[in-house]
Amino acid sequence: MRHAAWVVPLALLAVALVLRVNRWLTAVAAPAVHEPPARVSPVEAGVIVDGRFGVPGLVTSMVNVAVRGLITLQRMANGDILLSIARAWQQDKGLRPADLKLLVAAYAHGDSRRPLSELRGSVKELDELYDSHADRLAEQGILGGSPSVLRRVGRWGSVIVAGVWIQICWAFKTSPSSYGAGLVTGVLLWLAAGWLSRNYLTPAGQRARRQLLGLRKFMNGPRERHDRLPGDAFYTLLPWAIALGVSDAWIKAFAARKAAPAEWYAISESTPATVAQLKGELTRAAELLRPR
Repeated sequence: MRHAAWVVPLALLAVALVLRVNRWLTAVAAPAVHEPPARVSPVEAGVIVDGRFGVPGLVTSMVNVAVRGLITLQRMANGDILLSIARAWQQDKGLRPADLKLLVAAYAHGDSRRPLSELRGSVKELDELYDSHADRLAEQGILGGSPSVLRRVGRWGSVIVAGVWIQICWAFKTSPSSYGAGLVTGVLLWLAAGWLSRNYLTPAGQRARRQLLGLRKFMNGPRERHDRLPGDAFYTLLPWAIALGVSDAWIKAFAARKAAPAEWYAISESTPATVAQLKGELTRAAELLRPR
Protein backbone atom coordinates (compact mmCIF):
# COMPACT_ATOMS: atom_id res chain seq x y z
CA MET A 1 0.00 0.00 0.00
CA ARG A 2 3.02 2.26 0.34
CA HIS A 3 2.93 3.26 -3.33
CA ALA A 4 -0.83 2.98 -3.88
CA ALA A 5 -1.01 6.70 -4.83
CA TRP A 6 0.88 5.92 -8.05
CA VAL A 7 -2.19 4.11 -9.37
CA VAL A 8 -3.60 7.50 -10.43
CA PRO A 9 -0.71 8.72 -12.66
CA LEU A 10 -0.30 5.21 -14.07
CA ALA A 11 -4.01 5.15 -14.93
CA LEU A 12 -3.63 8.53 -16.68
CA LEU A 13 -0.73 7.16 -18.73
CA ALA A 14 -2.85 4.13 -19.67
CA VAL A 15 -5.70 6.38 -20.82
CA ALA A 16 -3.26 8.47 -22.88
CA LEU A 17 -1.91 5.31 -24.52
CA VAL A 18 -5.42 4.11 -25.35
CA LEU A 19 -6.27 7.48 -26.94
CA ARG A 20 -3.09 7.43 -29.02
CA VAL A 21 -3.71 3.87 -30.20
CA ASN A 22 -7.31 4.73 -31.04
CA ARG A 23 -6.21 7.70 -33.19
CA TRP A 24 -3.69 5.46 -34.96
CA LEU A 25 -6.31 2.79 -35.60
CA THR A 26 -8.70 5.43 -36.96
CA ALA A 27 -6.05 6.56 -39.42
CA VAL A 28 -5.32 2.98 -40.52
CA ALA A 29 -8.98 2.05 -40.86
CA ALA A 30 -10.11 5.20 -42.71
CA PRO A 31 -11.28 4.24 -46.24
CA ALA A 32 -9.63 6.10 -49.11
CA VAL A 33 -11.82 8.90 -50.52
CA HIS A 34 -11.13 11.43 -53.26
CA GLU A 35 -13.24 14.31 -51.92
CA PRO A 36 -12.59 16.57 -48.88
CA PRO A 37 -15.28 17.40 -46.29
CA ALA A 38 -17.78 19.96 -47.57
CA ARG A 39 -17.65 22.32 -44.58
CA VAL A 40 -13.88 22.43 -44.18
CA SER A 41 -11.23 24.43 -46.05
CA PRO A 42 -7.68 23.19 -46.78
CA VAL A 43 -6.12 25.55 -44.22
CA GLU A 44 -8.29 24.00 -41.50
CA ALA A 45 -7.35 20.42 -42.35
CA GLY A 46 -4.21 20.40 -40.20
CA VAL A 47 -6.16 21.76 -37.23
CA ILE A 48 -8.65 18.91 -37.49
CA VAL A 49 -6.27 16.04 -38.30
CA ASP A 50 -3.26 16.88 -36.13
CA GLY A 51 -4.33 19.79 -33.93
CA ARG A 52 -1.78 22.13 -35.50
CA PHE A 53 -1.29 25.12 -37.74
CA GLY A 54 2.27 25.90 -38.75
CA VAL A 55 4.31 26.75 -41.82
CA PRO A 56 2.54 24.04 -43.89
CA GLY A 57 -0.70 25.86 -43.08
CA LEU A 58 0.74 29.11 -44.44
CA VAL A 59 1.90 27.40 -47.64
CA THR A 60 -1.51 25.75 -47.93
CA SER A 61 -3.17 29.15 -47.65
CA MET A 62 -0.84 30.65 -50.27
CA VAL A 63 -1.52 27.87 -52.78
CA ASN A 64 -5.23 27.87 -51.98
CA VAL A 65 -5.72 31.54 -52.85
CA ALA A 66 -3.45 31.14 -55.90
CA VAL A 67 -5.46 28.21 -57.25
CA ARG A 68 -8.62 30.28 -56.73
CA GLY A 69 -7.13 33.01 -58.93
CA LEU A 70 -6.69 35.65 -56.22
CA ILE A 71 -2.90 35.86 -56.46
CA THR A 72 -0.07 34.89 -58.78
CA LEU A 73 3.45 33.89 -57.77
CA GLN A 74 6.77 34.29 -59.56
CA ARG A 75 10.27 33.21 -58.65
CA MET A 76 12.62 36.16 -58.28
CA ALA A 77 16.29 36.30 -59.29
CA ASN A 78 17.37 36.55 -55.62
CA GLY A 79 15.53 33.33 -54.71
CA ASP A 80 12.52 35.09 -53.20
CA ILE A 81 8.98 34.67 -54.54
CA LEU A 82 6.99 37.66 -55.77
CA LEU A 83 3.35 37.59 -54.69
CA SER A 84 0.98 39.68 -56.81
CA ILE A 85 -2.72 40.36 -56.20
CA ALA A 86 -4.49 39.14 -59.34
CA ARG A 87 -8.03 40.36 -58.66
CA ALA A 88 -10.19 41.97 -55.99
CA TRP A 89 -10.59 39.69 -53.00
CA GLN A 90 -12.31 41.82 -50.35
CA GLN A 91 -15.79 40.43 -51.14
CA ASP A 92 -14.66 36.89 -51.93
CA LYS A 93 -16.56 34.32 -49.89
CA GLY A 94 -14.93 31.35 -48.20
CA LEU A 95 -11.65 33.03 -47.19
CA ARG A 96 -10.26 31.89 -43.85
CA PRO A 97 -8.13 33.84 -41.31
CA ALA A 98 -4.81 32.67 -42.81
CA ASP A 99 -6.00 33.60 -46.33
CA LEU A 100 -7.06 37.05 -45.17
CA LYS A 101 -3.82 37.62 -43.27
CA LEU A 102 -1.80 36.76 -46.36
CA LEU A 103 -3.86 39.01 -48.65
CA VAL A 104 -4.01 41.91 -46.21
CA ALA A 105 -0.24 41.72 -45.62
CA ALA A 106 0.41 41.70 -49.37
CA TYR A 107 -1.82 44.76 -49.76
CA ALA A 108 -0.64 46.51 -46.61
CA HIS A 109 0.98 49.52 -48.28
CA GLY A 110 -1.54 49.93 -51.09
CA ASP A 111 0.72 47.99 -53.44
CA SER A 112 -0.37 44.78 -55.10
CA ARG A 113 3.06 43.08 -55.24
CA ARG A 114 5.36 42.03 -52.44
CA PRO A 115 8.16 39.49 -51.92
CA LEU A 116 6.98 36.50 -49.92
CA SER A 117 9.83 36.87 -47.41
CA GLU A 118 8.33 40.20 -46.28
CA LEU A 119 5.18 38.37 -45.20
CA ARG A 120 7.08 36.12 -42.79
CA GLY A 121 5.56 36.23 -39.33
CA SER A 122 6.42 34.97 -35.85
CA VAL A 123 5.61 31.87 -33.83
CA LYS A 124 3.15 33.98 -31.84
CA GLU A 125 1.32 34.92 -35.03
CA LEU A 126 1.09 31.24 -36.01
CA ASP A 127 -0.44 30.49 -32.61
CA GLU A 128 -2.94 33.32 -33.11
CA LEU A 129 -3.88 31.95 -36.52
CA TYR A 130 -4.36 28.52 -35.00
CA ASP A 131 -6.69 29.98 -32.37
CA SER A 132 -8.68 31.85 -35.06
CA HIS A 133 -9.18 28.70 -37.13
CA ALA A 134 -9.93 26.58 -34.06
CA ASP A 135 -12.50 29.04 -32.70
CA ARG A 136 -14.26 29.05 -36.06
CA LEU A 137 -14.32 25.25 -36.13
CA ALA A 138 -15.71 25.25 -32.58
CA GLU A 139 -18.51 27.56 -33.73
CA GLN A 140 -19.25 25.12 -36.57
CA GLY A 141 -19.53 22.25 -34.13
CA ILE A 142 -16.39 20.45 -35.38
CA LEU A 143 -14.19 21.10 -32.35
CA GLY A 144 -15.67 20.49 -28.92
CA GLY A 145 -14.76 23.96 -27.69
CA SER A 146 -12.29 26.80 -28.02
CA PRO A 147 -8.83 25.23 -27.50
CA SER A 148 -7.51 28.33 -25.74
CA VAL A 149 -10.36 28.18 -23.20
CA LEU A 150 -10.16 24.40 -22.76
CA ARG A 151 -6.39 24.59 -22.35
CA ARG A 152 -6.65 27.34 -19.72
CA VAL A 153 -9.35 25.53 -17.74
CA GLY A 154 -7.50 22.21 -17.95
CA ARG A 155 -4.20 23.64 -16.79
CA TRP A 156 -5.77 25.50 -13.91
CA GLY A 157 -7.44 22.22 -12.99
CA SER A 158 -4.09 20.42 -13.01
CA VAL A 159 -2.58 23.01 -10.67
CA ILE A 160 -5.55 22.74 -8.30
CA VAL A 161 -5.41 18.92 -8.29
CA ALA A 162 -1.68 18.92 -7.53
CA GLY A 163 -2.10 21.56 -4.84
CA VAL A 164 -4.98 19.77 -3.09
CA TRP A 165 -3.11 16.45 -3.32
CA ILE A 166 -0.03 17.91 -1.64
CA GLN A 167 -2.18 19.53 1.06
CA ILE A 168 -3.79 16.16 1.83
CA CYS A 169 -0.37 14.49 1.95
CA TRP A 170 0.81 17.18 4.38
CA ALA A 171 -2.28 16.87 6.59
CA PHE A 172 -2.08 13.08 6.86
CA LYS A 173 1.73 12.88 7.03
CA THR A 174 1.96 10.46 4.12
CA SER A 175 5.16 9.09 2.63
CA PRO A 176 7.37 11.15 0.24
CA SER A 177 6.25 8.76 -2.51
CA SER A 178 2.71 10.17 -2.25
CA TYR A 179 4.03 13.71 -2.78
CA GLY A 180 5.82 12.52 -5.90
CA ALA A 181 2.69 10.85 -7.23
CA GLY A 182 0.76 14.10 -6.74
CA LEU A 183 3.35 16.16 -8.62
CA VAL A 184 3.50 13.66 -11.47
CA THR A 185 -0.30 13.62 -11.66
CA GLY A 186 -0.34 17.42 -11.93
CA VAL A 187 2.26 17.38 -14.71
CA LEU A 188 0.37 14.69 -16.64
CA LEU A 189 -2.90 16.61 -16.32
CA TRP A 190 -1.13 19.77 -17.52
CA LEU A 191 0.17 17.97 -20.60
CA ALA A 192 -3.18 16.29 -21.20
CA ALA A 193 -4.93 19.67 -21.12
CA GLY A 194 -2.69 20.93 -23.93
CA TRP A 195 -3.16 17.83 -26.09
CA LEU A 196 -6.88 17.34 -25.53
CA SER A 197 -7.68 21.01 -26.12
CA ARG A 198 -6.28 20.65 -29.65
CA ASN A 199 -7.78 17.24 -30.40
CA TYR A 200 -11.21 17.33 -28.78
CA LEU A 201 -13.53 16.69 -31.73
CA THR A 202 -17.32 16.45 -31.73
CA PRO A 203 -18.96 13.52 -33.61
CA ALA A 204 -19.15 15.82 -36.66
CA GLY A 205 -15.47 16.63 -36.22
CA GLN A 206 -14.56 12.96 -35.96
CA ARG A 207 -16.39 12.28 -39.24
CA ALA A 208 -14.54 15.16 -40.88
CA ARG A 209 -11.22 13.84 -39.55
CA ARG A 210 -11.93 10.33 -40.89
CA GLN A 211 -12.73 11.80 -44.30
CA LEU A 212 -9.55 13.87 -44.29
CA LEU A 213 -7.53 10.79 -43.29
CA GLY A 214 -9.21 8.92 -46.15
CA LEU A 215 -8.29 11.74 -48.53
CA ARG A 216 -4.68 11.58 -47.34
CA LYS A 217 -4.67 7.82 -47.89
CA PHE A 218 -6.05 8.32 -51.41
CA MET A 219 -3.45 10.97 -52.30
CA ASN A 220 -0.60 8.93 -50.89
CA GLY A 221 -1.80 5.71 -52.51
CA PRO A 222 -1.05 3.93 -55.80
CA ARG A 223 -0.97 6.04 -58.95
CA GLU A 224 -3.75 3.92 -60.45
CA ARG A 225 -6.18 5.67 -58.08
CA HIS A 226 -5.19 9.08 -59.40
CA ASP A 227 -5.41 8.10 -63.05
CA ARG A 228 -9.20 8.10 -62.82
CA LEU A 229 -9.25 11.80 -61.94
CA PRO A 230 -9.31 14.63 -64.51
CA GLY A 231 -6.07 16.57 -64.93
CA ASP A 232 -7.39 19.72 -63.23
CA ALA A 233 -8.02 17.72 -60.05
CA PHE A 234 -4.30 18.07 -59.33
CA TYR A 235 -4.53 21.81 -58.68
CA THR A 236 -7.93 21.62 -57.02
CA LEU A 237 -6.63 19.16 -54.42
CA LEU A 238 -3.04 20.44 -54.17
CA PRO A 239 -3.78 22.68 -51.13
CA TRP A 240 -5.27 19.67 -49.38
CA ALA A 241 -2.20 17.57 -50.18
CA ILE A 242 0.04 20.24 -48.62
CA ALA A 243 -2.13 20.50 -45.52
CA LEU A 244 -2.18 16.72 -45.08
CA GLY A 245 1.56 16.30 -45.61
CA VAL A 246 1.42 14.26 -48.84
CA SER A 247 2.25 16.92 -51.43
CA ASP A 248 5.39 15.08 -52.62
CA ALA A 249 3.41 11.93 -53.49
CA TRP A 250 0.63 13.99 -55.09
CA ILE A 251 3.06 15.99 -57.24
CA LYS A 252 4.96 12.85 -58.24
CA ALA A 253 1.79 11.11 -59.41
CA PHE A 254 0.67 13.98 -61.65
CA ALA A 255 4.16 14.84 -62.90
CA ALA A 256 4.17 11.37 -64.46
CA ARG A 257 0.86 12.21 -66.15
CA LYS A 258 2.35 15.45 -67.51
CA ALA A 259 -0.46 17.61 -66.17
CA ALA A 260 -0.71 21.20 -67.42
CA PRO A 261 1.76 23.76 -65.97
CA ALA A 262 0.72 25.98 -63.08
CA GLU A 263 -0.56 29.19 -64.65
CA TRP A 264 -0.48 30.86 -61.23
CA TYR A 265 3.24 30.17 -60.61
CA ALA A 266 5.91 31.43 -62.99
CA ILE A 267 9.54 30.39 -63.01
CA SER A 268 10.20 33.49 -65.09
CA GLU A 269 7.94 36.19 -66.55
CA SER A 270 6.75 33.99 -69.39
CA THR A 271 7.41 30.45 -68.15
CA PRO A 272 4.87 28.75 -65.87
CA ALA A 273 6.14 26.11 -63.47
CA THR A 274 5.65 22.51 -64.45
CA VAL A 275 4.09 20.09 -61.99
CA ALA A 276 7.49 18.53 -61.30
CA GLN A 277 9.01 21.95 -60.51
CA LEU A 278 6.35 22.75 -57.95
CA LYS A 279 7.93 20.46 -55.35
CA GLY A 280 11.05 22.62 -55.13
CA GLU A 281 9.04 25.85 -55.29
CA LEU A 282 6.82 24.82 -52.40
CA THR A 283 9.90 23.96 -50.35
CA ARG A 284 11.30 27.40 -51.18
CA ALA A 285 8.03 29.04 -50.09
CA ALA A 286 8.08 27.15 -46.78
CA GLU A 287 11.59 28.39 -46.04
CA LEU A 288 10.62 31.98 -46.86
CA LEU A 289 7.61 31.81 -44.53
CA ARG A 290 9.38 30.05 -41.65
CA PRO A 291 9.17 32.25 -38.51
CA ARG A 292 12.25 34.21 -37.53
